[in-house]
Amino acid sequence: MNITSAFIHELVDTRPGAIAILREYGIDHYRSGNLTLSQAATARKLNLDELTAQLSEMPLDPQKVPTNQRGLIDYVQERYHRVHLNHLQTALHLARSVEAAFADHPGVPHGMAAHLTTLVDLAEEHQQKEQDTVFPAILFSPRHNLRFPVLRAITEHDELCEELDSIARLTGNFTPPPKAPKSWRTLYSSCQVIDCEMRFHMHLENTVLYSRYMKSGGAA
Repeated sequence: MNITSAFIHELVDTRPGAIAILREYGIDHYRSGNLTLSQAATARKLNLDELTAQLSEMPLDPQKVPTNQRGLIDYVQERYHRVHLNHLQTALHLARSVEAAFADHPGVPHGMAAHLTTLVDLAEEHQQKEQDTVFPAILFSPRHNLRFPVLRAITEHDELCEELDSIARLTGNFTPPPKAPKSWRTLYSSCQVIDCEMRFHMHLENTVLYSRYMKSGGAA
C-alpha cells in the first residue's frame, strides 16, 4: 500500500495505533476517512514526509471485524457499547475529583465533568436507540426502508463527535500540565483512549454497517 495515496479509513483499519498518530497531527479519521493521507496533510499544512515515516513504521495488522451483519452488530455491542459507557463513567468520576482537588490550579479543566456528563447521556441514549430499533430492523426487517433511522444514527454520531472535540480542546488535546499529579494524567490518558475508541466505533458503523442503506435508498 502506498501510504500517501491511501485513504485515512484504510490506514486506520489496517495499522493499529494509526488513530493515535493521526490525532497527534490533528487529523480526525471519523471526519476525514474518505481523504487520502496526502489530501489530509495538505488540508492541515502538515509535513507529509514526517507523517508518512511514522505511519510506515507501524506493522500491517488489519482489524479482525466480522463482515456479516449479525456478527458485526454483536461485535459492536460487545466491543464498544458496553465498554464505552463503563469507561465514560470512570472518566466522569475522575474528572469530578480532579476539578475539586485542583480547583485553584490555573490549568485545571473546569467544565470537563459537565462535558463528560453530556457525553455519557448522549452515548447512552444513542446506543439504546440502536439496540432497540436500528439493529433489530437491520437483522429482522432488512427489506424495510431504513434510510431515516440510519441517517438519524449517523447524525447522532456527528453530535457525539462534536462533544469529543470539546473535550479535546479543553484538555489541550489531552496534554496535562508539567508535573501534573497521577490522577490528572490518568484522566487525560483515559479520555484520549475514549476519544480514539469512540471515533473508530462510529467510523465502523458509518462505513460498514450503515453505508449500504444510504446507497440503496434505504433497503439492503
